[in-house]
Amino acid sequence: MISSIGEVYDYIYSFINAERNEKVLSNSQKIYSIDNIRRYLEYFDNIHNKFKIIHIAGTKGKGSVSFFISYLLKSLGKNVATFLSPHLIDINERFLFNLEKISNDDLIFLTNEVKKVIDKNKIIPTTFELLFLIFLLFSKKMKADIVVIETGLGGRLDCTNVVDPVLSVITPIGKDHTNILGRSLYRISGEKAGIIKVPFLL
Repeated sequence: MISSIGEVYDYIYSFINAERNEKVLSNSQKIYSIDNIRRYLEYFDNIHNKFKIIHIAGTKGKGSVSFFISYLLKSLGKNVATFLSPHLIDINERFLFNLEKISNDDLIFLTNEVKKVIDKNKIIPTTFELLFLIFLLFSKKMKADIVVIETGLGGRLDCTNVVDPVLSVITPIGKDHTNILGRSLYRISGEKAGIIKVPFLL
């Protein structure tokens, strides 16, 4: 049982943190894949399918765009949950509700809720997958009308790409994470554009 915010941070970082070690991703297709998160979400009743979602990818400006969209929706009277990546000071900054970061108490509670499922089913998410799971439970707890999600890395294989958004947004693209996404803007753009979902027309 996690009882303090320090224990939350220790627990979250006890898993593979690909954000800090890209070599792990470069050498493991199993880790950089959405297949794992799809399987994990089954233990959470596929909670990601219960929200209206705006999904954002890009090299530059995606955090700002996520914030601006959230601000606009809040101004229109919507309850908005926002998932940002990365954080500047503490992990709480990644989970916003109406632009206010999650409280320590809520983060402790939700981390314990996810931990119960992880322990029971013996699954081993990455740090980012764990953060995403916590965020989805946070969005449910706060009864968000709409959810704004920023990708972690790339787009096509980013764990957030399990969602089916009402809107996909691509911010300016540059050469980033080239050892994973490819060395040309063409390949990188293809990875980022992987979040775009086109509905089938009957």
